Amino acid sequence: MSVLIYWFRQDLRLHDQPALQQALLHAAKTNSTLLPIYCHDPMQDAPTRWGFVRMGAHRRQVLADSLYDLDQQLQKLGSRLLVLTGKPHKLLPQLAKQLHASQIYCEDIAAPEEQDEVRALTQAGLSVHTHWQSSLLHPTDLPFQASELPDVFSSFRQKVERAKIAPRRPLATPSRLPALPDLSQVDAALLPSLEIA
Repeated sequence: MSVLIYWFRQDLRLHDQPALQQALLHAAKTNSTLLPIYCHDPMQDAPTRWGFVRMGAHRRQVLADSLYDLDQQLQKLGSRLLVLTGKPHKLLPQLAKQLHASQIYCEDIAAPEEQDEVRALTQAGLSVHTHWQSSLLHPTDLPFQASELPDVFSSFRQKVERAKIAPRRPLATPSRLPALPDLSQVDAALLPSLEIA
């Protein structure tokens, strides 16, 4: 039985999750197990070159609460959230190799560091399937190319309204998830960095 990894990034939810829906479809077609993962990169807690941390105490608490809630939702569907602490481009390939997983599903994030993470996973030999889900309107639904995006919101709104573009219907929360893979295959050297949320 093959293993798929679903990497939660900023999308800490089960409802309206196109990337997760694609992972579930693939898992059903291939009779795969599914491992939901979140990676906490310690760089989020380190000071930036401007002297402030990327994640303050309040945001850390919201993240902790969100991860706890996500794990509770996953448990209701017979799964769990595996939380890894470290750089995703280092931990995910190690874990994938030990579980004989070659495919990762995740949301697409249009930001340089996030794109670099996906590129590093691809360069490590993993097949990474990203899906856009970070805007009210999907970019492919817009009546113009991204390069023609209006500079002023009023122009954007008017073009969208004239083309009668509306948000896509939200996707329902999955009613069930594939089984978790056997984590006993994971090398003990990696286990200290693994914890269930």
